[in-house]
Amino acid sequence: MGGRVQWDDPEQTILRFVFDGEWDWVVVRQVALMGQEMSASVNHRVDSVVDLRQSQGLPAHSLSQFEQLAQFPSPNSGVIVIVGGGNLVASLLNIFKRVYRSAAAKYHYVETMEEAERLIRRLRRELQ
Repeated sequence: MGGRVQWDDPEQTILRFVFDGEWDWVVVRQVALMGQEMSASVNHRVDSVVDLRQSQGLPAHSLSQFEQLAQFPSPNSGVIVIVGGGNLVASLLNIFKRVYRSAAAKYHYVETMEEAERLIRRLRRELQ
């Protein structure tokens, strides 16, 4: 239980962050730092998927923590797609996007991994 990060594809263009069971913001920071190191090991854009489908909710102070995490992405960071977590996560992300517009512009919320994959493909096509 907790959090982990791994490459989601052999080309190392997508990082998958998985948070399951109970976790706290210390775990998130540790996993985010590992993701930063992995992203820095390649010279191309890296999109991220944050999988909350098996998570047991968000720890306290989530909105303020979102702002701090928005400062974490590495220079080659692409979009960050949050998958699952229910209405609370979707609502908090919407608030975060309204309050911290520029810092939150690359964050998106979807319900399924299939939606995340489609969204990333679509956004990559739009950049070409």
